[in-house]
Amino acid sequence: MSVRDVATRGGGEYDQLANVGASMSTAVKEMGPRGQFLSHVVGPLAGVSGQTIGQWARRGYIRSSQSSDAPRVYSYQDVAEAMVWDAQFSLALRVAHLRPPG
Repeated sequence: MSVRDVATRGGGEYDQLANVGASMSTAVKEMGPRGQFLSHVVGPLAGVSGQTIGQWARRGYIRSSQSSDAPRVYSYQDVAEAMVWDAQFSLALRVAHLRPPG
């Protein structure tokens, strides 16, 4: 059985996984920033260059929650945000439709 089959049939295991995912998501949002990474480290973790990370931070796609002064210092959560943006851009979504939060 594929993940798609479980997702489309609903009930049972899928509902339990969705509930666990929602509670984990809430816990992650409530925890403070963890770790300290510079852009040259964040970039490869997110699948892009450190320069791209800096551009995304200046444009508001991601934030540098540990320090917004030079040099920007990013947290683990910021790395995760960068991974999400990289995935969205990689899916060839039109950039015009992608806007920074807020």
